[in-house]
Amino acid sequence: MNNKIYASVLALLLLALAGCSAKEKARDTLFHLDKAAWVVLNGGDTYPGLNVELKDPAVLGELRNMLCAPHYEKDKPSKDYVGCGYYLQWFDGKGEPLEAVEVNADDYINYKDYFWNVTRGVIGTAYLEGLLEEAHPLYRVLAPATKLCIVEGPSGEELEVQDPATVDALKDLLGRARLEKGEAVGCSFCDAGCALIWYDENGEEVCVIPHAGDSQVSYGGWYWDVVESPAGPVQKAIEMVFDQELGPYVLPAGSEMIGDGFIEHNGIDCAWISTPDKEVVTQDGGHIYNSVRAFGGVRAREIGPASQEDYENYAYKVAWGKKGQDYAGICMEVIIREDGALVYDGAVHEPASWYNHKYVVTQYFDKALEDTTT
Repeated sequence: MNNKIYASVLALLLLALAGCSAKEKARDTLFHLDKAAWVVLNGGDTYPGLNVELKDPAVLGELRNMLCAPHYEKDKPSKDYVGCGYYLQWFDGKGEPLEAVEVNADDYINYKDYFWNVTRGVIGTAYLEGLLEEAHPLYRVLAPATKLCIVEGPSGEELEVQDPATVDALKDLLGRARLEKGEAVGCSFCDAGCALIWYDENGEEVCVIPHAGDSQVSYGGWYWDVVESPAGPVQKAIEMVFDQELGPYVLPAGSEMIGDGFIEHNGIDCAWISTPDKEVVTQDGGHIYNSVRAFGGVRAREIGPASQEDYENYAYKVAWGKKGQDYAGICMEVIIREDGALVYDGAVHEPASWYNHKYVVTQYFDKALEDTTT
């Protein structure tokens, strides 16, 4: 009898051990990552919209160990689950997907339509967080910002932005941009691009980005190369904010075409400069260049259609074109009214930035009128 009981107990123990062995084996082979060549990490609900491709062998090795070392026990189905943790999609050398897993916590994952408990070991969500923040260094930094001041490089124009939608759009633009650290910054502010100074709701400075361009930004004393910008080109987005708030540049193509560029692009060899009392036609290169520079970096918002009176009663009028074609060769004409409004393209415009207005007119237009005879 005792022998029978012993044999039964022994059989049960062997079955249990066999079951445990099979269970342990299943846990050890939950993921098959031997052929994985790279992985895409998505930030899920914690870092919405952030993605980073990871191909560094050391990083891949760390991620393999992090997922394969723990043991797992199947929990409940996850098919109808709403939400997303850190999501890792593994690929082989040919770009074919191998495995996909969602990490919800250090001890909980979502894999193949089931939740799994981590029974031995942990999954380092802090490590995943660090990988995302390393690739997107501005995401967390800009989180508390509620307003900003944009300083445009070419003109020095300053624009305060407080509209929540616009601020969030620019935060998203820079926060989601994938950056790689480059060289140390040699200057505090750059001539090209735009500088962005961010503030929180109390008016405290959050962050200064001395240079924000399409291919490079500076922050924290370093240049960062823009590897990817999912929300679009940085400079174009900032330009759109200026256009929306202050109006577009007076001269076509903006600051990139100011001066020689504008002149060469339009084949200009002549300027018509006049007041109600005098008109001169000049082919002097200096006067032509200075008359263009008078509007350098000036933006203006359209406020209504121009009337005949606007064209007849003015303080100054300047036009550019080709001498041989007389007025038929004019490519653009700008009228300056006595109140400082600008008239061009059939409309009246209110200039948002009219730097040193009297100085510009006196030094550029009056000088040309004095030096040139009709």
